Amino acid sequence: VEDTAFAMMSLFEGFDVAYGTYQANPGYQNVSRGKVEIKSTAKTVRGEVTTDLWSRHLEGETPLGIIPIRDNDTCLWGCIDVDSYGVSHLDIQRSLDKHKLPFVVCRSKSGGAHLFLFLAEPAPAGDVQDFLREISVLIGWGSSEVFPKQRTVHLERGDLGSWLNMPYFGGDESDRHAIGKDGLGLTVKQFLARAKSLQQHPKFLHQTADDFRDPA
Repeated sequence: VEDTAFAMMSLFEGFDVAYGTYQANPGYQNVSRGKVEIKSTAKTVRGEVTTDLWSRHLEGETPLGIIPIRDNDTCLWGCIDVDSYGVSHLDIQRSLDKHKLPFVVCRSKSGGAHLFLFLAEPAPAGDVQDFLREISVLIGWGSSEVFPKQRTVHLERGDLGSWLNMPYFGGDESDRHAIGKDGLGLTVKQFLARAKSLQQHPKFLHQTADDFRDPA
């Protein structure tokens, strides 16, 4: 588990001295329109992001949320958060593939979709944000939130960026898994291999939605 935890921590590297969590089993579940509400127990913790935190997440003990924007206002990953709970994850993946967009689709905590873009080198958070917003419109999910939510974080004022719940809470048994091209869930190791194979150079973000439109 430790090697896998380190690989996940490296892939989802973000702000490294704060993270998010919530009470996984509060004894009740407030479900609104399909969304599992966690606001009552969700919190941002000031502390180092460690492999131990990732191990506990993968073992299904303590959920982990990562802030994508780092202390120098750069990111190594971003996400389009599709907050729709009857969505077909396979249809979204097929739409991304059709446009030759190198995203990994994961089922979110409430059954929506997290569309992850991974970068091989850090890029300005604003560039990641702008690109994700353009792509969300292109694929028909323009009202979705994107992460990073902030373009810059004023650390001197004590500000922190917004965190996103991580996939694979509970490891290979998790329902927060990535979707393969056949619509079936990927194991953690399969996800890591796919994500790494799709990592892009920051210059990739300089393209616009028009570059990915179907010429037909």
